[in-house]
Amino acid sequence: MAGRGGGINMKIRGLTEGVNSLVMQLDQARKIASTPEPKRAGDKRA
Repeated sequence: MAGRGGGINMKIRGLTEGVNSLVMQLDQARKIASTPEPKRAGDKRA
């Protein structure tokens, strides 16, 4: 079974892509969390 080559540059690239993915997920979650829910007609909450 052959090992994967690429060295440190490939590891750094993979880690960078992982961090970028997490940042995108965080931005999306923050946007959803900061958007107020629309009020419903039958909702009697204050």
